[in-house]
Amino acid sequence: MHAVATSLLLLTGVLVGTGVPTAAAHAATATAGSPAAGGASPAADRAARAAATKTIYVDPRRGSDRRKGTKRAPMKSLDAAWRAARSGTTIRIKAGKVRVGATYYEAKDGVRIVGAGMAKTTVPPLNIYGVKNFTLSGVTVDGDVHCEACDGFTLDGVRVDGRGRIQEGVKVNQSRRVLITRSDISGATDNAIDFVAVQDGTIAANDIHHAEDWCAYAKGGSAYIRVYGNRIHDCGTGGFVAGQGTGLQFMQAPWLRYEAYDVRVWNNLITNTDGAGLGANGAYGALFARNTLIGVGSRSHALEAVYGLRSCDGQPGDEGRERCAGYLAQGAWGTTRVDDGTNAVRIPNRHVWFVDNVIVKARGSDTISVAGPWDDPSQDGSGVPRPALADDDLQLIGNVVTEDVPGVGPPSALPDLVWEDAAIPAPATLSNVALPGMPATAGSSLSIR
Repeated sequence: MHAVATSLLLLTGVLVGTGVPTAAAHAATATAGSPAAGGASPAADRAARAAATKTIYVDPRRGSDRRKGTKRAPMKSLDAAWRAARSGTTIRIKAGKVRVGATYYEAKDGVRIVGAGMAKTTVPPLNIYGVKNFTLSGVTVDGDVHCEACDGFTLDGVRVDGRGRIQEGVKVNQSRRVLITRSDISGATDNAIDFVAVQDGTIAANDIHHAEDWCAYAKGGSAYIRVYGNRIHDCGTGGFVAGQGTGLQFMQAPWLRYEAYDVRVWNNLITNTDGAGLGANGAYGALFARNTLIGVGSRSHALEAVYGLRSCDGQPGDEGRERCAGYLAQGAWGTTRVDDGTNAVRIPNRHVWFVDNVIVKARGSDTISVAGPWDDPSQDGSGVPRPALADDDLQLIGNVVTEDVPGVGPPSALPDLVWEDAAIPAPATLSNVALPGMPATAGSSLSIR
């Protein structure tokens, strides 16, 4: 199998760890350093700049929270350093294991937490809320990472190993400008990476693996998502899916109809999944191009284009449930009825393309599962066109499919394969390809038809 993987990796040009955006390039940070003309004095301006560039040191072994956090007098805990941090502060953690303290961090701008490296610095689970321009790098997280309502959130060189003790490895919801790169994320009982209502997200050059559900998905109206150069493997339900199923109250306007918008997935190596290696579940504009899939779909199929699901979670009177009615008044798809496990609204796909992928599917599995038209009373009052379609402009172009036969490599013609579709740009510019009806640039206006 190693030889098969190597030859196909070279064939499709998967270069894990190259072409990865830096945090600065991905999300231009908002600065409030200098006052307007005629405002603060030069001395106050210098003091503000000094505070904005302050570094706080943490030594889990020899530090003390009674100290000031200088290099010679480091603090001991991350929560003490967080309380002391101001806008623009870098928290540097020396080698060692930070003991559990307050693991809830909120309302900071421009804070960076930098460890001595994944093999040297360990921090407790992180529950982050309402931060801006936040970076975590060079650490192992002993648990999960959760970021809600974040604007500018970067994981760079982070290991999250749940060891089967956490539901999700990295969960990001109702957030924007998210970058996960050069990280190792595994060991979740559900999903390694879970995006809900995330806009402008990039997942690049990571090792994402050993989750019992999907390795990763972007759902809940997530939009402008880029996934490339990753190794995705050994997950239960599947590899990566654009869309899935969401309670309407957890979505954000104006992305209130489809489960995912404008998702581009290219040059990933996806191996050993029980379900589909790649899928669209209620996506509008999903491009899966030049990925290598090996040993995928062992219990079913290698690719899928099926429906997403939409409910209004909870019971009448539950906090936040009133948002369902509010969103429906804005043109959302869904209903306010109580979910009984059978009456969820089916969310269709539109403009889903699988292009120039190399697929060595599990022996006996189907290449693709496509759901048929859905016209059921569960759709009544939802706003979804009837019948719902999972294959509206579904295209499979230039894909090479073979079967994973133990001990047998790919056909001899594979290494000499020439890409025949000249309209597909090279991976370096693939993220700017527009699908029909889709904007070419992340964040531009979107016409939902």
